[in-house]
Amino acid sequence: MNGAGRILTAVLIAAGAIGFLAVPSQAKIGLEAIEARVGLASLEDDAGSTFIISAAADMGMLTKDLGLEFNADFWTKGWGDEEVAEWTWTNIAFLANLRYAFPMKGGSFHPFAFGGIGFSYWKADWDCKYCDDEIWGDLSESGIEFGLDLGLGADFGSGEGMMPTVRAGYNTNGGGDYLFIQGGLKFPVGK
Repeated sequence: MNGAGRILTAVLIAAGAIGFLAVPSQAKIGLEAIEARVGLASLEDDAGSTFIISAAADMGMLTKDLGLEFNADFWTKGWGDEEVAEWTWTNIAFLANLRYAFPMKGGSFHPFAFGGIGFSYWKADWDCKYCDDEIWGDLSESGIEFGLDLGLGADFGSGEGMMPTVRAGYNTNGGGDYLFIQGGLKFPVGK
């Protein structure tokens, strides 16, 4: 992660800590809603695009406008020709985001910005049918990377019952950075 990424991470962690410590009487933490989204991820280095599936847990509000959410993203992308050689990259990200709700008076449009940190598990597989098996036949590598998740989104509806939601953003995790755009549904829990 570069210097700007480290600074942004420190700012996000500090904002979360201030939210927890400065206004404990306003904090309303607990599972408020779950969310399911699908969309498109555009991968770094002109690697193309693929479908992305996400799930989220809205954990309530730290302050009047600042909330906490946990997300999980999954995508996989393959390249090559199954007759000769194939390469597959799989990414699973686990993210903790602060979510700032832009103040709006009434209406059914609820915009927000989000940013946070996360860990991504990635796995790369290479399978070459006609390569020397000792050197190139089947290779597999995996790792866990630390990164950032940033973006904008909006929920639509009165806040009662199921709500459509959209978001667009950028996830950098050192293994397979991606831009994404998604839509889905948010379901309140216990209401």
